[in-house]
This record gives sequence, C-alpha cells and structure tokens, in this order.
Amino acid sequence: MDKQRVVEILLYGIIIIFITVNLDTFGTQVGFWMYPVKLIPIIPKALPFDASVVPVALYADILK
Repeated sequence: MDKQRVVEILLYGIIIIFITVNLDTFGTQVGFWMYPVKLIPIIPKALPFDASVVPVALYADILK
C-alpha cells in the first residue's frame, strides 16, 4: 500500500460506499429491484455487498 496515498484511497472507498448504498436504497424504494428476504428491516439489504465487494473491486482498478 502506498503510504503517501492512504487518505486518498480511504476517501475514495468511503465515497464509493456512500454512492452504492444510496443507489441501492433508491432502487429498492422506487421498485427497480427487490430483495425477497428482509433480515433486518432498518439496514439496506445489500449493505455488506455495497460496503465490501464494490469498493474492493474498484480499489483493484486504481491500485494497479
């Protein structure tokens, strides 16, 4: 990991998480897609995916 770019990399990840969680919430509320199982009613259903898989996949692209 490039120690000089730690803040930039973390900020990039936080922005990606914010965008994906908001798009997922918007898509489920508008009805573009739905999740058949509701485990915890308060938390968006794809939060673990939005907060882990998507940023890691995009990190792999910028860290080449």
